[in-house]
Amino acid sequence: MPNLIRRVLLNAFQSPTGTIRNHKKQSPLSQQLELLEDRVVPATFVVNSISTKLNAGAPTGVQTATLNDYTLLNNVFDLVTNGDTIVLNGTFDWTNAFARASWAKGSDGTSGTVLNDTNDDYSIYVPPNLNNITLTAAPPVAGKYNATIKVAGDSGAVATEWFLYFDQSGTNQDWTISNLSIENFDVAIAMFNTGGPTNAYSGTTITNNRIVVPKDVITGTAGEDVESNVGILIGNGIDQTISNNSIFIAGNGVSANVNNPSLAVFATSIGIEVQTSSGALYDGLQITGNTITVTGVPNATNPEIVIGVSENSFATGSNITISGNSFTRQGAASQAKNFDSAFVISAHSLTGTSTVTYANNTIFGANRGFEWASDGLDTIDFAGLDPVELIGNNISNTFTGVLVRSNGAGYLFQNTIASGGTNSVGVLVQEGGRLERQTTGPAVEQNIITGAKYGIQIDNDAGTIGTINFNGLFGNTTSNVLTNLGSPIEVNNNWWGTLMEPTIAAKITGTVTRTTNLSTATDILVIDEFDFQAVTGNRLQNSSISVLPNTTYTADRSFGWTTTTGLAGFQNSALAALAGNPWSGEFQDGIFRATASANVFRIDFATASPVVLTAVLGNGVRAYSGLKVEFSTDGVTFGSAISGIAVAAKSYTTVTSGALTPGTFVGKFSVFVRFSGGTAALPGWAVAGLKVLPSGSVGPLVVSAPSASPLQANGLSVDTFTVTGATPGGLLTVSTNLGTLLAPDASNVTAGIQVVADSDGNASIQLRRPVVPGTAILTVIDVSSGTVTDTNPLTAPDSEPQVYEQAAENTVIKFDTTSSGVANGASLPDPSWIGVQNNTLYSAATGYGWNRVMTGADNPINLAPGVTDFDDQSMFRDYNYSTSTALSTFTIFVGKGNTASVKLYTYSSNPAHNPLGMTVYASGDNGTQKTLTAGSSSLTVTGTGDEFSGLLTIMITKGSLVTTGNTAWVVNGIEVTLTNVI
Repeated sequence: MPNLIRRVLLNAFQSPTGTIRNHKKQSPLSQQLELLEDRVVPATFVVNSISTKLNAGAPTGVQTATLNDYTLLNNVFDLVTNGDTIVLNGTFDWTNAFARASWAKGSDGTSGTVLNDTNDDYSIYVPPNLNNITLTAAPPVAGKYNATIKVAGDSGAVATEWFLYFDQSGTNQDWTISNLSIENFDVAIAMFNTGGPTNAYSGTTITNNRIVVPKDVITGTAGEDVESNVGILIGNGIDQTISNNSIFIAGNGVSANVNNPSLAVFATSIGIEVQTSSGALYDGLQITGNTITVTGVPNATNPEIVIGVSENSFATGSNITISGNSFTRQGAASQAKNFDSAFVISAHSLTGTSTVTYANNTIFGANRGFEWASDGLDTIDFAGLDPVELIGNNISNTFTGVLVRSNGAGYLFQNTIASGGTNSVGVLVQEGGRLERQTTGPAVEQNIITGAKYGIQIDNDAGTIGTINFNGLFGNTTSNVLTNLGSPIEVNNNWWGTLMEPTIAAKITGTVTRTTNLSTATDILVIDEFDFQAVTGNRLQNSSISVLPNTTYTADRSFGWTTTTGLAGFQNSALAALAGNPWSGEFQDGIFRATASANVFRIDFATASPVVLTAVLGNGVRAYSGLKVEFSTDGVTFGSAISGIAVAAKSYTTVTSGALTPGTFVGKFSVFVRFSGGTAALPGWAVAGLKVLPSGSVGPLVVSAPSASPLQANGLSVDTFTVTGATPGGLLTVSTNLGTLLAPDASNVTAGIQVVADSDGNASIQLRRPVVPGTAILTVIDVSSGTVTDTNPLTAPDSEPQVYEQAAENTVIKFDTTSSGVANGASLPDPSWIGVQNNTLYSAATGYGWNRVMTGADNPINLAPGVTDFDDQSMFRDYNYSTSTALSTFTIFVGKGNTASVKLYTYSSNPAHNPLGMTVYASGDNGTQKTLTAGSSSLTVTGTGDEFSGLLTIMITKGSLVTTGNTAWVVNGIEVTLTNVI
């Protein structure tokens, strides 16, 4: 017999206090409550917020002291029993004065008192022994959540500002919490360990929620909140799953006295934290598929500590998997200055019993990628424990990629670590840290470690270091391996970025055992890289070999120009200031010839293994035309000519040979490259670099679309394109004709958007869907190999285009206006918004934009009066405006004959930009107009897409002040809802 599902409008059950805890004190509705008490089958409680009026008898829309958005939710936990489902709908606004007052008193309705020996103030206290509960909402649509619970943010004066509070006084097992947007709580979901049952939270599932973690406020006053802000706090229990949540951390809190340990007080925010326990108490824990984004700018002198996932359980003996998560610090050029740690590690593996694995996670912009826990007092000690497995992770633009310490142990396999910064380190081992493996074999294998000052750094206080084999260790500016241990470490069979022994040895510091190197690609990238330079002393690109205009070939040198006639060096002064960037060296200078005459460059190898050569042409300043590059294996017959090469001004281009088998000479195997060309109008040629890869190590480069079926062009959803066949660990330049690329840019020197391929030559590219229907074609250029592919099947049959069709009815497209001085997207409320700068002009490719360049400005006061929503706070902090009397328009594609509702947000705290009286008109036969009145911060109009173009145009004119002052129209954001799609 199927379970009876009871649908209950919670607002029908009210007590005079708005809180139902003691049934003997109930209102006359007690008979209905008792009926629920006597039931033996699960019930479903549908709880609508005060402002949501979907059912007969719903609240009036006005919160009161006894009936508000807090008491509605709080009451439901008195009514539910094991197995029940709670479905939330609407925005539960606890910033409302009545709701906040009720929240401050807690579930018992009295400030300062305890409930079950617990201070329940500022929380919904979840009763003990309430198990198998589902707390959920309808799934979000196009990034819009159907249930939101929000407060204003961390007050700094209260240490216990939570949404849900579990105190472990009994069990709360098999809970599922999903599809909720929880905003600005100190701790959104708090499952505490307080000495209760060790299986208190077994079977917990927290999935598909949006959680906003506010900045932690440190006030320096007595009694202030010194606790961390946390998105999800996990307590004891087996088989728990935390998956697919989107967590936004402000990360711009201000600590105090960070340079004075005796006085330091740290503001701290954490995405997901696992509380301290032991043994097998977290067995089966999975933290997977979560996206953690740090949105704020770190304080320059006293930054906040930010941790993505703090696995603080110390539960060695538990099988724990943390996989497929991403941590991104927006504006990540500050990785050396922020206090971010993407993942903090405590639990270790236990041979024959348990394994702790971090796999396929992505990190961008953190100060530290993975770090083993430490309290700085040497009281944390992982001695004797087996290694944590780090497998297939992609770490980029970090100051320290992996930090192993506190006598902890790690095994590294197939990770890509591309650190960045003047003093950065790929893998740092110190304070007894160990590199080991549970079974026999290398402790560090098949990883790509590049782009740092030191690839692997072993300090003199490190512990056991296992073998480091079959890795790509190259492109690190000072040392690929630096060891300060007295005993040697084995570093055989690695690729060092070159086949030349003097160059390999120069980048290994300390005592090592090395008798063999990789000389072919095998499973790891192999690159011989020559950086053509103007003068000695200029910074080299990666671990490349310097070539000057007078570097003549000799047998001992094994490379050089066969003749140097006519060669000279060029210096690109525009890029000289980027010497600290790991990608800028190759473009900083080079070698040119002012005439079309040819010069030949020779390279010798130790074996005759086939190779592929890629040359970088141009000087980054002037244009070139008619260039020619030819390849030879005997120095006499040059075939495989690439002719008619053009290089645009302020640019470079690459050309790539086919497979070349080096010719046999006396004890050597050689290839030759001949440069020539130019035209009368653009004479001469220039070369900046030359790369050598093993033939067959790369390709075919293929881009796969996310869906064979058309997808809706809703401007909000994010689709993932996959790339295979790239250079392992290589840099890929990505562009699109439709939609917006969201991948963080891995290189601020190379033009366009770059991503880094993993150790298997695979990469993922995220594309926010376009507004305009059409076919998206992604172009991917493998910068490391010169291979080019295109998703257009006419030019790359193995690749796929993605078709986007008209968005559906009720789709909401949100635009946040920003200043052109701000990186587009840097100040967005969250990734579901589209950034519109004041110079974003309409184009058919994007399907939206202004008719002319407007002016951008910041609000000295970020918050419009009466606005408390997290998204709106961020949206109102900047705006586009105009004081001109000329007509201003914003155009967006909505589809032919389709109707849309357009809401414009308008607020400026600058008296000179008073939007009062601004008028907005919407195009179309039934287009409406509205004029901004006093006290309003938004207005809404309705319009129709043109029957020929599908475009809807919003026309804006400024008002005229009744009193003295200036007038302007002001737009902070635009929200477009498709209300009728034909």
